[in-house]
Amino acid sequence: LIFRDAVEGLRSPVLIIFTLSVVAALMLFTEKVKKGSEGLGMDKISRKDALIIGIAQALALVPGVSRSGITIVAGLMRGVQRQAAARFSFLMSTPIIAGAGFLETRKLVLSGDAAVRPDLFLAGIAVSAVTGYIAIKYLLRFLQNHSLNPFAYYRFLLAFVIIITVWTNR
Repeated sequence: LIFRDAVEGLRSPVLIIFTLSVVAALMLFTEKVKKGSEGLGMDKISRKDALIIGIAQALALVPGVSRSGITIVAGLMRGVQRQAAARFSFLMSTPIIAGAGFLETRKLVLSGDAAVRPDLFLAGIAVSAVTGYIAIKYLLRFLQNHSLNPFAYYRFLLAFVIIITVWTNR
């Protein structure tokens, strides 16, 4: 949140196409070099590993960089099992998402907007928590037996769609 204005200034289609593609390439490279089912479990992640994965998480401030994708790649490159890297990635995101949610909620409440309804707001939080939990549960199960390759292909496809969209709207 400290770098919000600087990050907002980075939102250009060219940068997003580039970062989508670079992270996709990193996913494919990492899966080829590091076999994701092998490696360290959650209990073996060192402070150094956590620091490096945390630094990778900061790269997600750049538009088009997937926070979970880049942290899972960093974990795999540090020798962490794919599923453990994903689990660690989601655990690392909890304080960031909660903090950002708190600050945005505070800003909304302080704005004095009469349209803010606490009941709907709390319902939205509850639904988000439940669906987020379910999505993470299934993703972790998926990553037990599958690589990051489908996510990499999706990122390349999205970059291509953005290229076509930008090209046709000139």
